[in-house]
Amino acid sequence: MKRHKHDDNIFVGTVQLENIAPGQEFQVYAGIEEKIKIERDLIERQVDKKLIGNNARIVYTYRLLITNLLAKQINLKLIEQIPISRSEQVKVRLTRTHPQISVGEMGKLEWNITIPAQAKQEVDYQFTVEHRYQLAVVGLDI
Repeated sequence: MKRHKHDDNIFVGTVQLENIAPGQEFQVYAGIEEKIKIERDLIERQVDKKLIGNNARIVYTYRLLITNLLAKQINLKLIEQIPISRSEQVKVRLTRTHPQISVGEMGKLEWNITIPAQAKQEVDYQFTVEHRYQLAVVGLDI
């Protein structure tokens, strides 16, 4: 299969497939659908001024806005990831999601979303990072 067309006969992209056995499942990336827009914003980064023991806490809240500009309903899988700590001195906790889900393996967040034609859907998630006050933590400029 070299070409993939959207249901509305709009050209989306080209795909080069490896050999696939009959009946075998496979995934294919078919390009960007320009009529589905996703915006991702950091809406809160709050450094807790009160120390809990000798720990500092930072709260991060993100909002994603998915807009379906198509003339039909869409079903999509939205995947995000929160940071993963490689140190016992740094703890990352998912504190809130909307729609509600649980954090998966390696900090993966996954929503299955249905959005009506010409509609928008908001997805929010929040996590906290706790670490020793004097500890320099890198990789949080997300």
